[in-house]
Amino acid sequence: MGKTAERWADDIHSIELIGMMKGGFRKACAPIIQQAMDEAAAQEAALVDGLVEKVQAVIDRWETPLWKDVPATAGYIYEMRDALAQVNKAREGK
Repeated sequence: MGKTAERWADDIHSIELIGMMKGGFRKACAPIIQQAMDEAAAQEAALVDGLVEKVQAVIDRWETPLWKDVPATAGYIYEMRDALAQVNKAREGK
């Protein structure tokens, strides 16, 4: 028993309707997805900025002629190690 022209028309209409619903869902979700991506990028940028700050502190410590007037290099190394661990942890979570 074959489909009638009306049944084919109903099927095509249903397919078009489903397509429109999917498009609407994607359109509705797009801002939410973009916001999540922006927040993740901002968090990673903050972690990288922290790491860069720690690296610069080690370099500054290395180059200072007044080495007795600044904290020990080991303190900077520990901070840099912690900052790097945070960056790596954030990247593993992706």
